[in-house]
Amino acid sequence: SITASAHIRVGSRANTSRNVDYRDSAAHHFEALAEEWPTVLALLKETLFFPAFAPAEVEKVREDMMTSARLLPEDQLEYLKQEFYRKAYAGHPYGRVTFGTEETLAGIRGPELAAFHQDMWTPDRVVLSVVGDVSPGDVAAWIATHWADIDNGARAPWQIDPARVAAAPPRARSE
Repeated sequence: SITASAHIRVGSRANTSRNVDYRDSAAHHFEALAEEWPTVLALLKETLFFPAFAPAEVEKVREDMMTSARLLPEDQLEYLKQEFYRKAYAGHPYGRVTFGTEETLAGIRGPELAAFHQDMWTPDRVVLSVVGDVSPGDVAAWIATHWADIDNGARAPWQIDPARVAAAPPRARSE
C-alpha cells in the first residue's frame, strides 16, 4: 500500500528532476493509503536522516555517474541541456553539470558522502508536504514526538564557492 521514489517522473526524457529540481533540492515521494501516513513518515525519517551508504553501492552509483559524465558529448540532447545551464548561469552553481564531471566524481567515496549528508540533511532544511485525507494537527504532533531525536543542527546556509564550480562539460564532437 506504499510506493516510494526519489523522482517524481522516472524515465522522463526532459529529466526535469535532475535538470531543474535537483539544482536546489532533492525529493522523496511517497504514495500510500491515508491510514498509512504514520508508516510513511517513519520510512521518510529513516531514508532522510539515517541512510546506509554501503561502499559497494556507492561505488556502483559513482561509476554510473562517471560513465554519464564521460559519455555526455555523445548524448546531444543532454549535452545541449547541460550547455544551456552552463551558459545561462555562468559563474553560478546552477551552471554546473548536474551529475558532476569525471574529476569531481573521482573524489567521492562513502565516507565523504556520509559526512556531507550528516552535515547538510537536517530537519531545519526539510519541507514536508502531506496531502490527503489526514489531520494536519495529527501529522504535526506525530512528527514532533517521533522525529524529536534527530539532531536539528541549525546549520548556517550552505555556501558554495563560485571559484570551485565544476568546469564545463567536454565539448561535443563535431562530425
